[in-house]
Amino acid sequence: ARQADANTDAVFEQARQEAVAGAARAAVRVDWGSREEAVEARDRVIAEIETLLGSADDEAYLALENLQATLVDFVPSLTQDIPYTDTIELGSPIAALTLAFREYGDASREGEIAARNRVPHPGFMPAGVPIEVLRES
Repeated sequence: ARQADANTDAVFEQARQEAVAGAARAAVRVDWGSREEAVEARDRVIAEIETLLGSADDEAYLALENLQATLVDFVPSLTQDIPYTDTIELGSPIAALTLAFREYGDASREGEIAARNRVPHPGFMPAGVPIEVLRES
């Protein structure tokens, strides 16, 4: 029974390591919507790696440390032109269409602004609350 428990624990630990490695591979390949989203995802994967390091054998420990270093180097990618988020506050309510034209010179980005800020209706961007917009890096 002890051996069966030890085997189960070993399989579980291996599955966790594979899941974290898969998440790291995905994080490197994703086209992130913003630099902040990339950093947040990277930090979540690094936190999982930190958890695994505590119980890893020497070989797994080195592999996990290398994975962690790779994530720090490549997420967000230096070769990708990833926008960053900026926060603005409107003095009066306006339509997302107007805000998109004002911020980007492109009214077709109204849906992006409405979705990013989870507004109930794109015709009424609220005043007096933080509104997230993207800025080119």
